[in-house]
Amino acid sequence: MDDKTEMKSGTIKDLIKDIQNKGVGEMIIEFKNQELQIVGIFLRELGLKGKESRARTLLCKRLEDKLKDYIAELGEIQKEYAKKDDVGNVMTSEGSALLFETEEDERVYYTEANRLAEEEAVIDCTEVMAKMKSLLAGLENLDVELKGNDAAIYDAVCEQLENLQTEEEEN
Repeated sequence: MDDKTEMKSGTIKDLIKDIQNKGVGEMIIEFKNQELQIVGIFLRELGLKGKESRARTLLCKRLEDKLKDYIAELGEIQKEYAKKDDVGNVMTSEGSALLFETEEDERVYYTEANRLAEEEAVIDCTEVMAKMKSLLAGLENLDVELKGNDAAIYDAVCEQLENLQTEEEEN
């Protein structure tokens, strides 16, 4: 086998792996774990009606599920690195800060917690694509002045929904 065949074979394997990981025709949106709660709060506070409101509720439920997963994973990291009492519960100071046995445990915990916070939460919208289109239309027609963090969250949500729509059109 020459080098070109090896390279093509490796590339094809990578492509197959990517397709298996994502799935053909799967419609997904992604937010960082640390963004899940603020996106959900923002969406719930918007004044949407009818189909747009139902679509928002569906997306919020999916965000909440991912947030629960994130919190559970963060709890596992806490259990692994934080100081524990006699019963095995994670110990905190009076100000609710985690306590650690060593500086190394604290350093590793914060490294792992930050990695997890930056990780993308993948939300499958394949089954509710039509509703996500309604949500995007509702957001685009929103008659509310947004500024600061709300404007940034609005932009991030719209961008994800637009990418979802583009992805559907390409499939």
